[in-house]
Amino acid sequence: MNRHRLEVLSKFLRTLPVKKFDIETWRSDCGTTACAIGWACTIPEFQEAGLEIDEPYEMPSFMGAFHYPAVAKFFDIKTEMSKILFSPVFYAANPTPSDVADKIDTLLAGGAI
Repeated sequence: MNRHRLEVLSKFLRTLPVKKFDIETWRSDCGTTACAIGWACTIPEFQEAGLEIDEPYEMPSFMGAFHYPAVAKFFDIKTEMSKILFSPVFYAANPTPSDVADKIDTLLAGGAI
């Protein structure tokens, strides 16, 4: 697990206004809302490391991997864990950026999520 990257994302999410967060989409067409990973792709440190939204497919990409496998590879976690952290099916309706940050922080603290 890449603790540093998860910590950076958690801190970023805690600063993100709720109105700019939509867990249902990697990134909106106009670029004003996105999910946690869509926003992660805007963090300069992550961009420099190679995390991006692949334009033709509009999904995360990292080192030849796409979608949740790319997320897993970037954060050095299992694909299933990337889904638990970032997929809307693992949250109640209308989660906030802080809800995702809380789940990341629980994982980092060694708690069950």
